[in-house]
Amino acid sequence: MFQQKLQKFANELEQRVIERTRELNAKKDELQKTQPERRVEFVIAEGVYAVGDTQMLRIVLDNLFSNAWKFTWKHPDARIEFGVTQVEGKTAYFVKDDAVLLLRELRRGGYDTSHERVDTPEAMSEALAGREWDIVISDYVMPRFSGLSALKLLQETGIDLPFIIVSGKIGEDIAVDAMKAGAHDYLMKGKFTKLAPTIERELHDAQVRREKRKAEAALRAREIQQTMIAQISNQALAGEDIPALMRRATSRIAATLNVEYCGIFELLPTGKSLVLLEGAGWKEGYLGDTIIMAGKESQAGYTLLIDELVIVEDYDKEQRFTPSSLILEHGAVSGLCVKIGGKDTPFGVLSAHTSRKRKFNEYDISLTHSRE
Repeated sequence: MFQQKLQKFANELEQRVIERTRELNAKKDELQKTQPERRVEFVIAEGVYAVGDTQMLRIVLDNLFSNAWKFTWKHPDARIEFGVTQVEGKTAYFVKDDAVLLLRELRRGGYDTSHERVDTPEAMSEALAGREWDIVISDYVMPRFSGLSALKLLQETGIDLPFIIVSGKIGEDIAVDAMKAGAHDYLMKGKFTKLAPTIERELHDAQVRREKRKAEAALRAREIQQTMIAQISNQALAGEDIPALMRRATSRIAATLNVEYCGIFELLPTGKSLVLLEGAGWKEGYLGDTIIMAGKESQAGYTLLIDELVIVEDYDKEQRFTPSSLILEHGAVSGLCVKIGGKDTPFGVLSAHTSRKRKFNEYDISLTHSRE
């Protein structure tokens, strides 16, 4: 008898579960019929159940959905979610339309945003890989994701973006843990007026970090570049055998400058041509056998002619000299050349080229500092 009663109760509970789900979808359909021109995405979690007064639950759901529908009416891309989660070990039900409120507050703060909403780790990874972003704003609790999981995913990519968590009522200890994990700030829902100033501060701090890293990396690159050029020039002046040094130097310079090709061209005794002596990235059979003309018949020759660093952003548009067939055969688009000094006459030229259109920065140009 007891088992029969228990089974009956279970069946009734299951029926309640079904009724809750049906009520949620019925309310959604009802709201959409009132304004069929609106395109609102509803996300209703599966397996939602609750035990309580049926009439009271119906009133609560009706009010929650109606309010969410009301406050999102100005937003064509609105999304309303209903789900279940765990907060401090307790089951919690939620209706969310926070993204709309957040975007509205950003516009009030003067930000014209381009954004993408993601709800899963896979979607976030795809979004991060698809384009550059300025900031990540994440809820702490999401149906299929969490704020801390999103933070960890961002950190694993190595991308330095400000990460701000927004959420409802959670304990101060959880907020502190989020900050310790690497979140840059934490805002409580209902206090979105603080969002724009917070974003402004975090964007500024992120820019400072980027500039610092860029300066440090550029300084290291400059030191490496100058050291390599100085070593090659000193060895050339001393008349020493330098093939091994040249091979190491070109590989290191190519990596430092992030280019595909790096070459050392030796000026032949006639002064009318140069040979590709050593290098990195060139096709097999080119080293030691490739001759290019001096003067205006090549970038290397033109570099010796004017005795200055020569930078090219686009070889197709170059008019100062004629790019050599070597450059064109390798599909180079941008490049730079600098003189390597010798005892009485120049030893030759160091060149670096890439198949990507590029502007070389001031630290790449610092190669000229060691050219004498």
